[in-house]
Amino acid sequence: MRLVVYNILGQRVRVLVDAAKGPGVHSVQWDGRDASGRQVATGLYIYRIEAGASAQVRKMLFAK
Repeated sequence: MRLVVYNILGQRVRVLVDAAKGPGVHSVQWDGRDASGRQVATGLYIYRIEAGASAQVRKMLFAK
């Protein structure tokens, strides 16, 4: 499973998960920081989740 957050320009902000996960329900919390540890701005972000051969892209609103 791989879960990556992108900004609205399509630039990668942070990889939240990049590891094998078994079947079932999983949860991930993002602390609003980028890969360098800096706090990101409030706004619209995009995340992409890949599991096996499947991938989905969704929008999310980050608010401080």
